[in-house]
This record gives sequence, C-alpha cells and structure tokens, in this order.
Amino acid sequence: MLNFYRILLFLIVSVFSFSAIAQDNNDEDWRSKMPVRRLHKKPAVIVVDSTDNTTYYYEQKDDKKAKKADNKRQKEEKEKQERIAKYLKKKAEQNPDFEQEQEERKARQALLRAQLDSLLAIEYTVEELQYGPQPLVWVDEPISESVSELSETLLVTPDRVMPKDVSMELTNNDMFFYFDVVNGMPQKLRFHAQYYADDPLQIESVRFVVNGFNYFFTPLELPKTGKDGPRMYWETLDDELGAADKDMIYALSHATWSRVVFIGSEGFSHVKKFTDAQIKDFYAVLGLFLKMGGKL
Repeated sequence: MLNFYRILLFLIVSVFSFSAIAQDNNDEDWRSKMPVRRLHKKPAVIVVDSTDNTTYYYEQKDDKKAKKADNKRQKEEKEKQERIAKYLKKKAEQNPDFEQEQEERKARQALLRAQLDSLLAIEYTVEELQYGPQPLVWVDEPISESVSELSETLLVTPDRVMPKDVSMELTNNDMFFYFDVVNGMPQKLRFHAQYYADDPLQIESVRFVVNGFNYFFTPLELPKTGKDGPRMYWETLDDELGAADKDMIYALSHATWSRVVFIGSEGFSHVKKFTDAQIKDFYAVLGLFLKMGGKL
C-alpha cells in the first residue's frame, strides 16, 4: 500500500512540473501572440461605369490629411489676395490715375486673350500650312486695269488683238498671246511661237519654267516648218489655249521671271528667256481678252 501512494505522489508532481515548463515556454513566445498591425495601403475603391461596364480603381486617401492640405492652400491663397489688395490700395493712394491704368491694362489683356482664342479656334489643315515658294495656279480675279490701260502696249484692230512689238514673220523669234475678234467678240486665246535658226529643231513639246516651276504644253497641231535659203530653218507653232492650260496662262502672265524650252523630236532643246516686256504683254492680252468677254 505504501508503494502505491509513492507512485501516485510521483505522478502528481510530474504533471505539475510539466505544466510549469510549458507555461514558461509560452511566456517566451509572447511576441507571436501580439495583434498584427497591417502597414499596406487601404484597399482601392472599385467603381463600375454602367454605360460601358468599364471598371475604374481609385486609391483611398487619408481624408484628414487631404482636408488639412486643402485648408492650408485656401489660407495661403487668401493671404495672397489680401496682400495684392493692400498693394493696389496703396498704389491707388499714391497715384490718382492708377485705377484707370489698371482698367486699361485689363482691357488690353482681354483683347489679346480674345485674339489668341480666335487663332486657336481656327482648324488648320496641312494644305493651308504652305512653306516656301509655291507654283502659280489659276485665280479667278478681276482685272483692275481699264481697257485703255491694257491697250497701251497692244495692237488692237477690229479683227485681232496682239502685242505691238511682235510680228508673225517667219524670220522672227517671237512668243506671245493673241486672239482674233469676230463681230466684236473675242475668239479663242492663242499662243504663237516662232523659231528661226540655222539648225532644225522639229518642235514636239514646250516646257515653260516660271519662278522655278515647270509647266508643260503639247501643241494640238504639229508646228509648220520650212527652210529659208541654204542655211536657215524656221518653225511656227500656233495653237489655241483652253481650260486645261489655265495654270500655264496665269503663270506666264503673272511671272516674276520665266523662260521657254522648245523640246525637239531628236532630243535637242532650245532655251530662251522671256523679257519683262513679254511678260507684261502676256498679262495685257489676257486682261483685254477677259474684259471683252473671252472664256477659257
């Protein structure tokens, strides 16, 4: 019986000892039982647009900090406006015309702002933004000169209008516009060119270079050709002009400088520069042709 009590006592002591050891171990691991403080950002607010089911994410901000920053900005702006008002009041006291000058300044600023807004409102296109010289093209513009002014350098007869200082003789090298008149009405505008040299050219086409840009003209009729004596050759080009030639006609009559290149069938070319008088004659004949009711 005595042994039984000894064994029971030993078991009781062992149980209490084990509990104490376990308690000590748990006390050492106290950090693992502390509440966890999460440092990540607050979750974003998810908003779904009902029109197209698009999802937007907005990060939540600290309302207190945002409100504090907003109040600070408002306070700074208020102080700034108070300083400006104080400065303007002081300037007005020192200068009686200060307020009027300020109003004029505001009016100028408003005008400049309106001008800037009008420029920004223009819808510019690539075609409108042109840089550098551009080729001349036909423009339906009124002829400002009178009939008498246009006729100063022209030979005007009841049957024909052409420049005064030119001739249709085979031995001349002339180029000009002219037109015939029937019952007071102009007929087709025509281009006449006379080539006279010691080498045949057999003109096939014509290239006009006006202000650095090319305008090509192919006659509808073959040039008339012939020989003058044993050495000289002549070629006459006389062709009517129409709507397809309007750019070329306008360019020749409004040129700053221009020249003509006669291109021969054998690959040879003849180049001749137009004089200022010839360019003026191009314009005068065209102007009188339009004044009299001519149409291209």
